[in-house]
Amino acid sequence: MTRVTVPSPRNTAHPRCAAATTLSEACQGLVDDLHERYALPSIYLFIDGRLCCQL
Repeated sequence: MTRVTVPSPRNTAHPRCAAATTLSEACQGLVDDLHERYALPSIYLFIDGRLCCQL
């Protein structure tokens, strides 16, 4: 399992993301946090030279 950490200044802005312990949980937490401000947030990761939509 990969441990995810978010730098301190971002913890207060995105608490659900900061509380995550896996990449999947971090992506879901960030989408939940952003959903409070934006209608359709999504997360893309740059993997092997390609953008991959996670949520």
